[in-house]
Amino acid sequence: MIALRLFILGAWGGVLLAFALTVWSAFGALPGAALAAELVGETLPRIDLVGVILAIVAILLGLRRHPTAPRARGFWLRALLPLAGAGCHTASLLWVSPAIHALREAAGGSILGLAAGNPLLEEFARLHFLSTSLYVASVAVVVLTALWDIVAAPRLR
Repeated sequence: MIALRLFILGAWGGVLLAFALTVWSAFGALPGAALAAELVGETLPRIDLVGVILAIVAILLGLRRHPTAPRARGFWLRALLPLAGAGCHTASLLWVSPAIHALREAAGGSILGLAAGNPLLEEFARLHFLSTSLYVASVAVVVLTALWDIVAAPRLR
């Protein structure tokens, strides 16, 4: 089960890495930031949904153990650590992304035309920081869980 869980964590981390590279490339390659922002706005909820699903699978796999293996210290924390990542993705999916979308709509479809000091622009900056923080926290959860599983693997056989 540990190998399958590591595979799921790798897939989850791979999705997050691919998204980060796509965002980086989009803002550099697409004509105008508005198109890149629209791509990110359309893609991020899908990434969050995949993240929630993979986190749940990782949790379920973490809760399984060999019938003869004793419960190691930290079993529950290691098994449930992906729940933190699922929470980050859920907050992004159900709260932050819809709030950013509503802000863009209120700004006429894009925040790029807003003047400095505009309250909508300031709110967007706050939400963007929160979205980025949730994303980075999800990456950290994936990395920490995978490393913990790798270290714990010999004891779980």
